[in-house]
Amino acid sequence: AQDRPAEAEGILRKAVQNGRATVGPPSPDHARHLAQLARVLEAQDRLSDAENALRKALDVTRATLGEAHPDY
Repeated sequence: AQDRPAEAEGILRKAVQNGRATVGPPSPDHARHLAQLARVLEAQDRLSDAENALRKALDVTRATLGEAHPDY
């Protein structure tokens, strides 16, 4: 999907949506999917959308792992 960003975006959006629906509260996996989505959006020069996804990923990471965690 590296050379097919629209396809990758669709797959990642489904992963984000499914994770929210099945896991319940946000999880580190949810944050990881959001960060991956942000990279795909950035590759498509959709910088505002990428920033929003990355900010959400950061919020989820902060909420699930805490600011003291090395991955934060």
